[in-house]
Amino acid sequence: MPQTQAQARFDDRVAAHVGAAIEERAHDVLGHTAVALQLHAGRLELVAAPAHVFADSPHKVDDAEAAGEGPTVTQRTLALFAAAQRSVHITSPYFIPGEHGMAMIRAAGATDANARVVLMTNSLASTDEPLVYAEYAKHRVELLKAGVRVYEVGATLGRGTGQGATLGHSIDRLHAKVASIDGRVVFIGSMNLDPRSAIVNSEMGLVIDSPEIAQTLSTLFRHDLVHNVYRLRLSADGERIEWVETTADGGQRVHHMEPGDNWRTRLQIWLLAPFVAADLL
Repeated sequence: MPQTQAQARFDDRVAAHVGAAIEERAHDVLGHTAVALQLHAGRLELVAAPAHVFADSPHKVDDAEAAGEGPTVTQRTLALFAAAQRSVHITSPYFIPGEHGMAMIRAAGATDANARVVLMTNSLASTDEPLVYAEYAKHRVELLKAGVRVYEVGATLGRGTGQGATLGHSIDRLHAKVASIDGRVVFIGSMNLDPRSAIVNSEMGLVIDSPEIAQTLSTLFRHDLVHNVYRLRLSADGERIEWVETTADGGQRVHHMEPGDNWRTRLQIWLLAPFVAADLL
């Protein structure tokens, strides 16, 4: 089979770097040495902290509550968010808040005395689930009006700034499911904040009580907010979304149309959305 033009370009680039030394950073963005070096030296940089696990029953899909299995991971995690006094920072690749999620968010963002909610999720260009994104997009104006700070990972922003992404995602797509509550409690798990995780999937999450680990997560979060995301804001009339990009020189570029929007994705959403229930996304 003859090579395509793209394959030929790939082979040429690989051939040009054969034998070239790959420089490994001595320290990561947190100042830590590589785990391999720590293992070799026999000195792991560990943080001790109390933790507990949230776990769904494998029988959840058969109606876990009716079977007496207790609250789900989603319910327990939302309760954790609702109990926040100062802040909730959420990183979720797929985010559909639903009625209960929006109620929690409105309560948390209602006054300055309550928690400040910050959300990082995928943009249209970076998501691999455009139907999920389309459902999330219906809530964006409401989220911003409720006081939530919303950020979307850009597909190529890290390349433009020369800064690699850190918070559990590659340059072009968010993968991590983590949250920080009040700068003290950290949630790390398999759960997305969407109906599929809430209703269908059996999920698990680790809740860690550690200001030190929460501070580490906040450091990674802030790094990505500078280099790899669009900050969403309301337009002057308060009814449309604007995407604010931080450029490599520290300036700002405002997008009035959705970055990464294209007719193929819109056609896919238009064709498939009527046949997929929101509860299954």
